[in-house]
Formats: sequence, structure tokens, C-alpha cells
Amino acid sequence: MKLKKPVLDYSLSIKNLDAVTYLVKGQNAWEINEVAERICLLSDGKNTVSKIINEISKQYSVDENEIETDCMDLIEYLNKQNLIKLH
Repeated sequence: MKLKKPVLDYSLSIKNLDAVTYLVKGQNAWEINEVAERICLLSDGKNTVSKIINEISKQYSVDENEIETDCMDLIEYLNKQNLIKLH
């Protein structure tokens, strides 16, 4: 999975409202935190999952091994919800 290139569904948008960030698709919304927002923004079809993990690690000064599972779990969840595609 780490070599896959995630891309957000074209109908998905990221909205900020009163200091809270949401993923919005149609009438559905999911509240996300800052790290999840960054993962979504990096999911452009060009970055691999491995590259996204590396970028998050650098941005938040956290060892890649510590965040790998969380990043992959989020990407897998978004994929199962049809919010992201893995290429």
C-alpha cells in the first residue's frame, strides 16, 4: 500500500467553519483534525503513501514509524468510504 498514490474524490471538498475543518461530500461531512487535513491535501495522485508519511513526519517532527499506522489507517478509512482512490 505504501507505493499507492491516493487522490481525493473529485466531489470532495475541504471546508473550514469556525476553526473546525470538515471533509464534505454532498450532504455528508466528516470533522477532521489538522493532520488529517494535511494528509488529504497531499493526496493529489502524485504523492505515494510513503511520501505522505514522510512529509507528515517532517512537518510535525515525529518519527515516521510512530505515525505510519495512523496515516495508513486514515487513508484506508477514506478509501473504504469512497472519499479517496488509491492508484
